[in-house]
Amino acid sequence: MFDRFRIRIAALALTAAFGAGCATHVAMTSDPSPATVYAKGCGRASYQWRAVGNTPLAYKSWYTHEIAFAKWSDGVQSAVQDLPGGCGAEGQTHFVKPAAASVSVTNRPATR
Repeated sequence: MFDRFRIRIAALALTAAFGAGCATHVAMTSDPSPATVYAKGCGRASYQWRAVGNTPLAYKSWYTHEIAFAKWSDGVQSAVQDLPGGCGAEGQTHFVKPAAASVSVTNRPATR
């Protein structure tokens, strides 16, 4: 009877471990702060971009591979970055606001 009890306890422990899943913990920062971070899983067309919070933030990723970008209040967004992956891994991602592109346009006709 004691052996059955131990087997049931072990089975419950395994079920709890597998049911809890495996997350990657990522700290996200941006320069300047704050910026809204959008993330999505990779590997399926059905994965959609979703807002996960404003920097600085701590984020838990449940995907095997995930990508993210930051978007500032003026509409400028960072490059898309791979998030650190791996069961139980921890990492940090830092987003940098791109410099404004300078465009030089003149309306003068070409001279010969």
